Amino acid sequence: MVAAHPCNEGYVTAVRERVMSGLVGNGHDPVLIDLYGTAYDPFLPFPADDADALRTATALVLVHPTWWTSQPANLLAWLDQASSTGSPGVRTLVSVTTLGGSRLANFVAGESGLRVVKRAVRPRCAQRPTHRRLAFYGMDRSLADERAGFLDRVERRIGTLVR
Repeated sequence: MVAAHPCNEGYVTAVRERVMSGLVGNGHDPVLIDLYGTAYDPFLPFPADDADALRTATALVLVHPTWWTSQPANLLAWLDQASSTGSPGVRTLVSVTTLGGSRLANFVAGESGLRVVKRAVRPRCAQRPTHRRLAFYGMDRSLADERAGFLDRVERRIGTLVR
């Protein structure tokens, strides 16, 4: 699992924790790559530990906010560097993201973050990997019970999405 959010007290961190909990609860043994927690630097060579994790992974879960219709810059840089390593064993891609605007607003804007995964990341994985997405639209105006409901949904569904 690759997580990208600069604030350890933020909602996306809570999402990350629920993803981990759901994966472990469903018998998976996830490896966490926290791009902000490890001070990932795209100007340095790709981390060997990340390359090793990608070579042996059968699933890649991306947990991030969607800012300005796409992933955070450090996640985009990581994905770019990871593409040279390749992920031949990845059969499942899962994106778990929050979006400030509505579904309609993001659709009109082109959902470029979704396109990055489908058109740039997916072709570098195993032949025809599945891609699933858990997206929380309207984060900027959401209520506490809506945010709690999304966390519950993520934890409940993530184990079935990753095979």
